[in-house]
Amino acid sequence: LMVANRSGVVLALDPNTGEIKWRRRVGVARAPAFAGFNGSIIVTTIDSLFRLAGSDGRVLERRRSIGTVLSPWIVHRDYRIAGTTDSQIVAMLPDALEPAWSVPLDAPVLGTPILSGDTIFALTRIGTLYRIPISPAPMAERLIATRSAFLSSPVLVKNWIIAGSADGMLYG
Repeated sequence: LMVANRSGVVLALDPNTGEIKWRRRVGVARAPAFAGFNGSIIVTTIDSLFRLAGSDGRVLERRRSIGTVLSPWIVHRDYRIAGTTDSQIVAMLPDALEPAWSVPLDAPVLGTPILSGDTIFALTRIGTLYRIPISPAPMAERLIATRSAFLSSPVLVKNWIIAGSADGMLYG
């Protein structure tokens, strides 16, 4: 079990006993770590991507961040997909710390994009909803621009995308 705390430390815990197996200072991480390949762990901090050895926390690889990720990554087949504060949706493969692809949007993505089949829906900070069909070279399609501040993730309920804005409005 991997846990990132507010002081920028990743801890590996034994899930049965709670015993700390190892700890590694990497910097502040806002999104949960995810499994890489060969037992490694991928951690995204404010400014870097790390591949840590799951067995002892050694830093196996470090790269400059592809953009600050503030919410959990979603999984689509082999891809790990997230929105960034650099106004893009990025996809990574667990065996690489470079993006497999990225799609620019009009503003930061603060919440987790949602996935429906082979399509991502992302809501930007300024209220634009995008549809992004997943492909080797995806393109974003603007569906609506509300110009309301959205600070959290949208939710998929049946065929509805529901999102609450900072001004107290609920959009569907």
